[in-house]
Amino acid sequence: MAKTQAENQIKNPYAAPQSEVSLTNENTGYTGAVYNPLGIAIATVFGSVLAAGLLLQSNFLKFKQRLAATLTILVTIISTLSILVFLLLSQNASLLFYVLVNFIAAILVMPCTFLIQGKALEQHEEAGYRFHSYLRAVLMGIGCFLAINVIFGLALTLLSMVSVRY
Repeated sequence: MAKTQAENQIKNPYAAPQSEVSLTNENTGYTGAVYNPLGIAIATVFGSVLAAGLLLQSNFLKFKQRLAATLTILVTIISTLSILVFLLLSQNASLLFYVLVNFIAAILVMPCTFLIQGKALEQHEEAGYRFHSYLRAVLMGIGCFLAINVIFGLALTLLSMVSVRY
């Protein structure tokens, strides 16, 4: 019978033993980095509920949890619109209110992230996969802050145009 190539090779007794355990986790089914809970909370401080929702949704998509990602986006849209409507209708709303909402949201997002994505994040870390940097989370938060300000500015302009007509 013909010997295979592996059988024909002379085994080196001084070579390091070969592991049969794979270095990658085939069960995860995804690649790339995800956001850790602290990074999501940091982004929330800058970009409010919008940043938190987008980063959570990004994680859910990486973990191949499409339904959770869709629900996260729906809750994010409803929450962001609710905050914007409250800011538009409130006479005393200020930047301090926005900052207060962001800090409260960040405090709530951390345990919620652990509760919702904790097991997947632990498996991600145990598999040796990387997390996005905190700088990236801050930049995402600032981007969401700018987007919210543009939307709020447009809504304020439209509201003032409607109130001038009537």
